[in-house]
Amino acid sequence: MVIPGPNYMNFWIQASKPINKKGIDKSDATIADAIETVFPLQTEYAFMIWGSIPIPLSYKYDLSCLIDDAMDLCESLMDSHTGEMIIHWPSNTFNAKWQMTWNQVIIEIHSDFEAVIGGAENQLNLLPEIQMSKVDFLSEWKLPFQIISDALEDAGYTSREIPELIRLQKIINRIPIFGLLYREL
Repeated sequence: MVIPGPNYMNFWIQASKPINKKGIDKSDATIADAIETVFPLQTEYAFMIWGSIPIPLSYKYDLSCLIDDAMDLCESLMDSHTGEMIIHWPSNTFNAKWQMTWNQVIIEIHSDFEAVIGGAENQLNLLPEIQMSKVDFLSEWKLPFQIISDALEDAGYTSREIPELIRLQKIINRIPIFGLLYREL
């Protein structure tokens, strides 16, 4: 078992409260498309905190681009006691490569940030490794996922239009607790 080091729990997500436009686009075929439809550009961002550095994440463009990989990652962590994964986060305003390994208890992430809103890549790359409990890491995704799921449902999307909504809800239900900032919810 890996003992958490000095960079333990230097990752969390502030989900914020983005506006939901509450309307669907019948041409949306994926969850990413639907997320882009329901969230306007000018609304609150989520913030991923890496070390002590906040990284703004637009619901409309960043989280819509990240959602599939984030769901894959969470499912892999919940389904496999040990594993490895590399994700090249695809957004042009959250472009990073994460190399992850985990065991039953701990996840370790080695990062290389290419581009983020605000241009803090050099600062982020000074702390390229994060180590924390798998449960704590997973818990940070629960509220952003819930906000996305609720916004899509409130807008009128169902699993008939967007089958990935079922997958997203299953992931939310499997994550046992909310993230660090939201444990009282």
